[in-house]
Formats: sequence, C-alpha cells, structure tokens
Amino acid sequence: MPNIDHRGREWEDITPDKHEVYLLTGRYPTSLFSALKLVGVRERRPALWQRVSTFLSISDWAQYMFSGVQGYEHSQASETLLYDVAEGQWSQQLCEKYRLDASLLPPLVHSGTVLGKIQPDIAAELSISESAVVVVGGSDTQLAIMSLEPSVEDIVIVSGTTTPIIKIADHYITDAQERTWTNRHTDHANFLLEANAGVTGLNYQRLKEIFYPNEPYELIETEVAAIRDTHCVGALGSLLAGEKSPLIRGGFIFNTPVSHQLSRAHFVWATLWDIACSISENYHVLREVTRHEQDYVWMCGGGVQSKLLRQFIANLLGKKVLIRTNYRQASVSGGVTICNNALGIANHSPETLEVTEPDSDPVYAAWYAEWKRSREAFKTLN
Repeated sequence: MPNIDHRGREWEDITPDKHEVYLLTGRYPTSLFSALKLVGVRERRPALWQRVSTFLSISDWAQYMFSGVQGYEHSQASETLLYDVAEGQWSQQLCEKYRLDASLLPPLVHSGTVLGKIQPDIAAELSISESAVVVVGGSDTQLAIMSLEPSVEDIVIVSGTTTPIIKIADHYITDAQERTWTNRHTDHANFLLEANAGVTGLNYQRLKEIFYPNEPYELIETEVAAIRDTHCVGALGSLLAGEKSPLIRGGFIFNTPVSHQLSRAHFVWATLWDIACSISENYHVLREVTRHEQDYVWMCGGGVQSKLLRQFIANLLGKKVLIRTNYRQASVSGGVTICNNALGIANHSPETLEVTEPDSDPVYAAWYAEWKRSREAFKTLN
C-alpha cells in the first residue's frame, strides 16, 4: 500500500490523543502511515484481514522475497505509527490505540546487517551466486544522507521527487507545534528531524517534459540562468511545514497582456524559485525547533544538478551549499556503503565537489516577497 493509498483516512479520528501519538512516533498521525492503512483493510476487507499474518515495508518485503526471512528495518518502522522512535522498539501502547494485535509486528532488524542467504530458486532465476547474502537496506533519505558522511548537527537537503530538509541529531527531538517528523537514522545511533517541501523534483521533471521535451539539462540551465527579472512567478503545491493545509491549486502568474519577453525559460525559472523558497521556509521551521550554527548545508539528489537551484538556496538560507562527488545517486551510494560495511569491505569517502557561496544581492528579497504574495493568492482558490 504505497503513499498514495489513503484507505485509512476515514479512521484518522479514532486516535484519542493525537499529541500523545506524535510524542511517541515523531509524526502527526494521518492515513499516510501504515497503522491507518491496516485499519482500513481491517474495516473494509474483513475476509482479507483474517488472512493477514504480518506486514512489511516495500523494501523489507523485497528483502523477504530474496531471503525468505521477515524483518522490519528501524528507519522504515519509524513510518508505521506503531514504533516508539525514541526507544527504538515496537510499542504495545500504539498497537492498542489502533486496535492492532502486536503479533502482526515482525522482528526489528538494523540497516546493514545480513538478513540471510539468497533463496536458491531466486538465485537460479536471476543467475546470482547461491552464496550471495541479503543485506538489510533502509529508507532512501537515510541512505542518501549516509553517503555524504555528514556530522551530527549538520543539515542535509535531499532534492529528489520530494525534498526533505533534515537535521541530524544525537537525541530525540519533537516540535511543540507538531510541524516536523522525527525518524531513526540508518546509522543505528542518531535521529533525523525532518521538514519536507513535498513534491518538488517531480514538478520540475514534468514541466521539463512540457517546455524542454528533447533538450538536455545543460541547455535549460544556460537559458534559465540568463534571467534577471520576474516576468513569471510560480506556486506549484510544495509543502510548508508551518501550514495547516496543503496548497491544492497552483500555477504561474505573469502580467497581461502576455509580454514578448516571456519565454519558456521563465516558467522553469519560476519552478526552481518555487522549490528554493519552499526549501527555505521549511529550513526556517527546523531552525525554530532546533539550532543550526554551521555556516553550510549539504545537498544531494538529482535536483542538485541545477547550479541555479543551489545558488538560490545559498542566497535564501545565507549558508554555503556543499555537494559531494556522489550527489546525483546518493541513495544508491548509501546502499553500497552499508553493503560494504556488512561484508567487511572498505568504503572510499566521497570528496567535496563544489561549494556555492551565498550572494547578498537585495533583489532576492524582493523576489521572495513576490513569491509569498503569489502563493497567498493561490491559497484563496483552495
């Protein structure tokens, strides 16, 4: 049942004390998470529910199919509403809140441990050695962060389909206003405090298909970087941690009649600026919850290929933006790291590829104010 499956939405109000659940799980309880999906199955598909013996995350299910061994990795368990994130264990108290039997819960396993050997029939089907082992993975955001080798107290921005903004902490943190998520890290020791800008990279990809269907990203970057005006401003549904409801209508605002100066590059510029402003808003929510004294942030993910986006973020945050040599496929690199650790193979530390310094040009403040006004205008259409 993927993220878009909200079959448990009509039972979101069965939780008697949502704040108590937030304190235990590090997230406000909604149908996005596993417990309410399971409740939806129980209430609407009782015959199917009688056949259910356990459940797994998608990545843990894949590992089970390869090894035949059930296990639920801790960073994935953080997303269930049945896991006490501070204690690092399943919670009987949370199971009782959702009337789910604790016997449904599989054993917890740590990322980077060997779950078991590959099953012989799977090895034969895929032409893999029967001596191959299955190593426990983890959530893609956590693995991406591991690949960068940041330090505790660092902030990492993972620019992918969505954009989580993450503070690495050595202790459990929650927000009194319940705006953030707190997750277990795949390093077994630390926690990740998260604010998420929502669907960002996916917006950019889809708009590229409209405006630049056959052109390389290098051409887009060249055309977009040449823009020094705001003939077009966008609000495309990114999430702000401080808002109670998401933006469900969005678009672009430009002057009429349509100017001859308005080009396809303006629409992509507006998309990148919307992403950067949304990241900035969420970053400042994290700053309200916890300190960030460093003069830099780390970035990784496919969206970071845009130098212009990196510059926007450096300017809005007033921080240097650092990327590593492995930034494009950071989650894959993190997976390699934990497999090497499990098999006793030395990892090679990635090098810092580029540092983007902030630019204090006052025009960015004016652009930011215009973005805020545009977003407020779209909120009235919700």
